[in-house]
Amino acid sequence: MSTPPIQPGPLEKPPAKSGLDDYHQVADTVGGVPNLRLKDNVVQTLVVLGAMLLGGLIGSILAWTGVLEWEWYLAAGAGAVAGMILGTLFSGLVLMVLGWVRTFGNKS
Repeated sequence: MSTPPIQPGPLEKPPAKSGLDDYHQVADTVGGVPNLRLKDNVVQTLVVLGAMLLGGLIGSILAWTGVLEWEWYLAAGAGAVAGMILGTLFSGLVLMVLGWVRTFGNKS
């Protein structure tokens, strides 16, 4: 015994998307354009600042303990620059994967 066919309801319009939603989707999937999400930019800024502080601290500790034969402020500056570069790369990688999850994770 088979079930009766289901009558489809009236067609519904998909929710309207703004141009900014399209921009975010392109930024998340293709890249090459600036990310305009405030939350993403604040998180990336905080991660980069934290990495700079940690790098500066590590550099100055290495100078104070004698591992590096530099003045402490030069080692702290070099560590901060290294922390800035690594923090930018790491936070960018995390935001890239998060953008992919936002875009492709919603598909069912």
